[in-house]
Amino acid sequence: MVRTLIIEDKISEAQRIKAALETLGHSVVHITGANELKDGVIVSRNHEVINPREFDVAFVDATLDGLYHGWHLAPVLLNAGVVCIAISSGGQFNPMVQAAGAQLAMAKEEVVPDLEDGRLDLADIIRKFGRQAASPSP
Repeated sequence: MVRTLIIEDKISEAQRIKAALETLGHSVVHITGANELKDGVIVSRNHEVINPREFDVAFVDATLDGLYHGWHLAPVLLNAGVVCIAISSGGQFNPMVQAAGAQLAMAKEEVVPDLEDGRLDLADIIRKFGRQAASPSP
């Protein structure tokens, strides 16, 4: 099981990705964006405090509604040791998130099909980038 964070403001897109990940046995938390970044945590638009260290992988939309976009969130995730996958419609804004440190990027439309047919294997991605499953922070 891979602990996965989805940061996506389009609920239908997030639900599709979440369902595919849960079908594969991964645990998933979804937030629609961030209102605040401080002390290594993300405060979501719904005021949830998200500790990135509790996740192994994050799918991050490049362009989010609100104060912070994917390129703002990628460094926070990377500093927490999270493998960051930039996603955007058609992949057009992913280069900005990759420039901020995302290790991978893909078009949103490719995520679910690639998960379902095994082309996107999160355990392999974690191995490739040397990430060990993190322990939740005390």
